[in-house]
Amino acid sequence: MGRGVETSGSDVLEKEGLKTWVNEVRELAYDMEDCLEIFTNSPRTYTGGWNYFSPKVIIQHHRLATKVRKLKEKAVEAEKRKSRYPSVDTNHQRALERIEASTFLDDSRLVGRSLLCCQLTAYLERNNELMKVIAVVGMGGVGKSTIARKIFEDHKANNVFHSHAWIPISLFNAGEPSGFRSLLRSLISRLFRDGGEKVDEDLNNMMDDQLTEIVRDYLENKKYLIVLDDMQSPISWDKIRSAFPNGLSGSNIIVTTSIHSVAELCQRNNPGGGHIQHLEPLPPDDSLSLFCHHAFGSDTCPPNLEQHSRMIVQRCGGLPLAIKSVGNLVAKKKPKSATQWARVLETLNSEMESQGHLGLVQSALTASYNNLPNHLKPCFLCFSIFPRVKASRLIRIWIAEGFVEMKWGVSLEETAKEYLDELIDRSLIQVMDKDFLGRCKSCCVNGFMHEVIKNKSKEENFAILYDIQQMERRTSHMVLDKIRRLAIQKSNPSEIGSKSSSSHLRSLILELGKPSFGGQKQPTITNLRIRVSQFKLLRVLDLEGTFIDFLPFEFTSSHILLKYLSLRNTKLVKLPQSLKKLRNLETLDLRGTFIIKIPREITKLKRLRHLFVPHPPYENLSSTKDDLFIRWFTHSDYRGVELPTGIGRLQALWDLSLVDAFDASVVKELGELTQLRKLGIRRLTREGCTELCAVMEKMSSLISITLLSMSRNEPLLLGDLNSPPLLLERLFLAGPLEYLPVWFSSLSHLNKLVLVGSGLQDDPFTILQKLPNLVVLFLVDAYGGSILQANTGNFKKLKHLHISNSIQLRRLVVQKGAMRELESLSIWFCAELEQVPLGIGNITGLKELHLLGMPKGFIDSLRKDRVHGHPDIAHIQRVKCSFRSEGEWNNEVF
Repeated sequence: MGRGVETSGSDVLEKEGLKTWVNEVRELAYDMEDCLEIFTNSPRTYTGGWNYFSPKVIIQHHRLATKVRKLKEKAVEAEKRKSRYPSVDTNHQRALERIEASTFLDDSRLVGRSLLCCQLTAYLERNNELMKVIAVVGMGGVGKSTIARKIFEDHKANNVFHSHAWIPISLFNAGEPSGFRSLLRSLISRLFRDGGEKVDEDLNNMMDDQLTEIVRDYLENKKYLIVLDDMQSPISWDKIRSAFPNGLSGSNIIVTTSIHSVAELCQRNNPGGGHIQHLEPLPPDDSLSLFCHHAFGSDTCPPNLEQHSRMIVQRCGGLPLAIKSVGNLVAKKKPKSATQWARVLETLNSEMESQGHLGLVQSALTASYNNLPNHLKPCFLCFSIFPRVKASRLIRIWIAEGFVEMKWGVSLEETAKEYLDELIDRSLIQVMDKDFLGRCKSCCVNGFMHEVIKNKSKEENFAILYDIQQMERRTSHMVLDKIRRLAIQKSNPSEIGSKSSSSHLRSLILELGKPSFGGQKQPTITNLRIRVSQFKLLRVLDLEGTFIDFLPFEFTSSHILLKYLSLRNTKLVKLPQSLKKLRNLETLDLRGTFIIKIPREITKLKRLRHLFVPHPPYENLSSTKDDLFIRWFTHSDYRGVELPTGIGRLQALWDLSLVDAFDASVVKELGELTQLRKLGIRRLTREGCTELCAVMEKMSSLISITLLSMSRNEPLLLGDLNSPPLLLERLFLAGPLEYLPVWFSSLSHLNKLVLVGSGLQDDPFTILQKLPNLVVLFLVDAYGGSILQANTGNFKKLKHLHISNSIQLRRLVVQKGAMRELESLSIWFCAELEQVPLGIGNITGLKELHLLGMPKGFIDSLRKDRVHGHPDIAHIQRVKCSFRSEGEWNNEVF
């Protein structure tokens, strides 16, 4: 419990009893789900016919029926015990803990936030005719309520506003009629008390319309400041907004929330507009200053303790609430030796679990998890295993685990992306890397939030995470009760798979890295002695990054539930024939392995949706060629992955890349894969291109195509394609093109186009600039002419343009009104280009111009123009030049 909340001995016993009961019910639900999965996926369950009544099947069904009967008995017993425990208003309790956490920080010391407070205050004091809304949004513990409280109290003391009210929205379930009514009563009481007026005694008998009218009448001719703290639902705003009139000039509402879409709604639906302030974690230096103030009573750190302090501050992830709590903990314990400081780091997690000094941090961050819809909770708990992870990997694991609900007319992948976007919107996860289109490529959780969800994951028996530090403090043999998900990172348990602990395993994730040569011996998958045969409930087997050149186990028919198998970066050279027994496998990731031939057995995996194969490695040793150019043409002679005959049987396949077109008959078979969304083929010949054009006519669902010719002398003949996939979004073509095919102009959904080694003689802009949704355009050795011209009104959505190795290019012209959305322009190895693009001054939103491998005279002239503020380039936020000097690349930013 949070500070100040006292419980009697009987209350503690009741709470512990309730917790035990909840855990038992959860395990019972897990067991029921396992039982159902085994039954529905048993190979003899749904075949029907005489085999259904064979003795073996009858025995199997009898055992299953016995197990179901026992589970039913346990469920009945659990229902009887439920009455022993009183109902608990968990939402109200969580709200109290969040309020307590928000008032824990010392408002007078807003380290790193003073300028922000001044800016928000200045905006607040603008006398707009209509009421404004200021939304402060950020993750739990980042200081939203603290900043709002500081601004609120300062203005209340200065009598800037006639009326003031602070409403903790999370105390009320405003989405429900009774909760909204209670919120209005509380608002009226606070407003009347603030104005020294008496509250109507009949308030409790009034309905919503009457209460709303009282609020509106009271505030109508007043300049007011209302704070709605911890808004967690758009419904809450929709209902309460109608209670606030425009009031006198300068009235304001401040909303604090962790949900970006709620903040946007508050601003968008308000006639007077407003401002959204995204609150980020504190930077390292400000974090250290705040920590030192609470740990040592000074803003500076003792020199001999700075390294230890920075390590602790790094764990806090820039959250002021966590930094102050840890600072107070250090002030109490007063560690002196390195061992004592290390002990402080080790005990942070246990301090949160025990509700000690860090109990408020636990409460504030756990509240964000508790407020999640039920379908998002298991998705978020996966971050206990992956503090940082690629979005595509995470999404496929969610689907394999069954966390993603099916929706009519929407693919599981699309729904999973919606889940990810919602977690980002709620400030629970942070986007670490985006693609050119602004979509999340990788994401992570804040340091302290990771600790919180690890605790929650352990509490709910969701997943167990082992690393080498943990294993040094434990026995080498793992015996845990009913492990559901297990992740091992550079640890060395001697055995996994004992019947007492691992028979319920649903996910096994190993990240053991490379074996060391000298020093501490790195564990390998072989000496782990993994008994995969016992994992009959396994859905996910992820060995990404584990150093192995063969699988020391075989798959069996018992692995009927396995849907996700990642062998990425494992150095495997061959797949086992037993792979054919994984009848429900949906994802097979072989990237980063040395496999060059896919066994014919894979054609039996009728539910396979995603097949990712390796392509030859490359190394860019050139100083005059674009990396993309080197990547696709230096390894064209290397043998890639060969598909087996019968690949057309995998009609559920969505992703197939990047495979070699060894045999035209195999290319022809691809025409059976009508569900493909992503196709990648390399080493295409003239004959292969002809066959491929006929094949792609049937692939109406394709959204991504990657095609690489056999060599620089082997053209990509794509003119025979009459009806290209109309939904195509991404197109990568590496190889000579005699011309841009006519069908290019029909690609209305295309948002990314990469042309490498095309050798076009006619200006490609003539066709490409009319594509309505093109956002990213890369031209690498793609144009052999002297002039590229973007005409007025074209390239309407283009944001990123990259041109390289156009050795004859002399002029790049951008007419006024073209490329209005362009943000980045890079020009590499275009030695004949005479000057910066003509008309570049018209691209007012250009943020970066990157020039690489350009002539010295060109760079000198550009530098001079930049220094003198030439109007064509003065508006560009960042100009970067990369050039070779004395055999090395140098970068200059001006």
